[in-house]
Amino acid sequence: MILIKGGKLAQKIPCTGSEVDTGRICESPVDILIANGEIAEISCEGVEGTVFRTALKSCQENRPPDRNRPPDKSCQENRPPDNFDTSVTVIDATGMIVAPGLVDMHVHFRDPGFEHKEDILTGAAAAAAGGVTTCCCMPNTSPVADCEKVIDRIKEKTKYALANVLPIAAVTVGQKGEKLTDFESLKKAGVVALSDDGMPIVNDEIMRRALLEASANDMLIISHCEEEEPMVARDIRLAVKPGTKVHIAHVSTAEAVETTRQAKAAGVKVTAEAAPHHFSLTREAVQTKGTNAKMSPP
Repeated sequence: MILIKGGKLAQKIPCTGSEVDTGRICESPVDILIANGEIAEISCEGVEGTVFRTALKSCQENRPPDRNRPPDKSCQENRPPDNFDTSVTVIDATGMIVAPGLVDMHVHFRDPGFEHKEDILTGAAAAAAGGVTTCCCMPNTSPVADCEKVIDRIKEKTKYALANVLPIAAVTVGQKGEKLTDFESLKKAGVVALSDDGMPIVNDEIMRRALLEASANDMLIISHCEEEEPMVARDIRLAVKPGTKVHIAHVSTAEAVETTRQAKAAGVKVTAEAAPHHFSLTREAVQTKGTNAKMSPP
């Protein structure tokens, strides 16, 4: 079992456990007990006695279904089973935020082909250090992640990563914007979405077909809109057809945000994202940081 002590919850939820706690909203630092991979108790008052209660609950839940068989002696004596592991690993979370693992659905681990910039193992380690437990890696690698062979290569390396790494495959072969990849086989290979991120899909007909094919395979297209506002409007227009859905990557202009907001209100299945540099850097930052503060788009 794991006991996280003194952390502050990322959101307000009711406490569990003792009669003192039950129904209270945990706003102060709390103790959280994790048993068998699940949260057993969240307490505002400490979890003394919780290990015993959890063990006893386990005993009661695992009584033999055959009523002719006597229950475990420990249950009869109102104590934990003899073989129940009551050892606890304590994590001091004083001054820290305790939250579920974060998901980053847009990362560039540059693996394969550009490992001098980043790779799956280093990227996943950095993610885990920041509380991100699941990452979705973009396909603009070398070779491009546009076929089962490359996806298999990526998945093999993710087995050793410190965070869950889920591959995103290319929409078009080689990310050239000309011929669609085999969506069905890529889904079977384990990809979680499709994107030509790093390259915009300029051809309207290719994008229309991609959205329809993705819909047929219950997959998500993540669109890289280089000429942002016109392309966001185009993708939303193409996604109006029932069953289609599109996610707009790295939105950074007010007009694109408003277009997306209106489309969502109208029932279009469109979502969007912003990256940290979009709200932390301005054009003034380029004067001091140079091209390190300049992103594309825009």
